[in-house]
Amino acid sequence: MSILWLITLSAYISTAFGWGNMAHARIDIMSSFLEGAFAPLAFLWLVIGYFLQKKELIQNTNAIKMQYIEIQKTAAQAEIQSHAMMQLISVHARSYSYKLFYGTQIRTKHSTSFIFNFERLIRSVEDCDDDGMIRDSLLGSGHGFIYERMITYKENPPPGFTYGNFDFDPDATDD
Repeated sequence: MSILWLITLSAYISTAFGWGNMAHARIDIMSSFLEGAFAPLAFLWLVIGYFLQKKELIQNTNAIKMQYIEIQKTAAQAEIQSHAMMQLISVHARSYSYKLFYGTQIRTKHSTSFIFNFERLIRSVEDCDDDGMIRDSLLGSGHGFIYERMITYKENPPPGFTYGNFDFDPDATDD
């Protein structure tokens, strides 16, 4: 459309005024002519830009809505997992909780990895959290509760258990 408009404008100048006359026109006449000549083109690009931006905004809004839904699902799943783990820890005896975190090599590996990454997160938060509000929020969350339990059981295993020793039934619920 722009090229078509410029060709039409060039043809108009050639036939109506001539290019030589345009070069010698007074500045106020030239500016009025150019203003009128390019106003439709500017309006066209304004409208095209509006519709392109509207389309992109709709796409971005839809992407944000999908991300929000996924975040809600992830948060709900994390809450369910934390709640289930806390119920297991609070309902069953201390030895079962120890078995839950350190009952097998793979459980020990997962617990150790969780502790390592949670402590990295806490260190990162401490670098930017002057008043400690984010740190307290993390430690007060379900994940913070699990972290504290993992540390406690790792440092103080129940009687009869040894950290790194897997000679018991990890799924037994009795003490």
